[in-house]
Amino acid sequence: MRKVVSMVCLFLLVSTISYSQKSYGVKAGLNVTRMNVNEAYTLKVKNRLGYHLGLWKESTFSPKVFLRIELFYTQKGSRYSDTLTLPFTKETIRSKGTLIYNYLTLPWLLGYNLNSKTAIFLGPELSLLIAPLARSNGGKAHNMRHILRYNAPDLGLTAGFRYNLNNKLSADLRYTYGFSTMLQYEATDAQGNTYLSKQSHNQAAQLGLSYRLKTKPGKI
Repeated sequence: MRKVVSMVCLFLLVSTISYSQKSYGVKAGLNVTRMNVNEAYTLKVKNRLGYHLGLWKESTFSPKVFLRIELFYTQKGSRYSDTLTLPFTKETIRSKGTLIYNYLTLPWLLGYNLNSKTAIFLGPELSLLIAPLARSNGGKAHNMRHILRYNAPDLGLTAGFRYNLNNKLSADLRYTYGFSTMLQYEATDAQGNTYLSKQSHNQAAQLGLSYRLKTKPGKI
């Protein structure tokens, strides 16, 4: 709860900066995410589908340049499959499941309007982990925060493209790469070798829809 309050306060603080024009709105969309895993471990990861929803504020420097600040809840993580061979019985055990990482995310995106319909943007993204969940073999999801060692927050870089459908509605496609190692633990293979395996670098492709609630002039 403390993290959520901190992120909201930071969003409100940065949003008080004044430029020539301000716009406010809401957004929602879908995520396609995955996490890299050390090749020494047998875990194989695949993309998973999640969602995001939140608020945004956009301020203009000029007709071409703008700053967009967002605050949204988003899901990341991966689907996975694992094959383990027991050292004595040679029995093969297969499992599969989903890693679900829930974040509160605050991007700062500097944008450039190519024309009245399209724009590109780039900027840093700060994410705080709210709840790391795991669901294996179709069972109930459980919280892993007290089992594994997590490294938070996650700092990433976002780049994307926006298309204005009309004066109120726009769609954007973006890609975010996280630089932080989010999960670190030891893994032992069938031969007894121990590896410091890392699930690192969140990767997310997002397709979102933004709705403009209000636009008003500002003061420089």
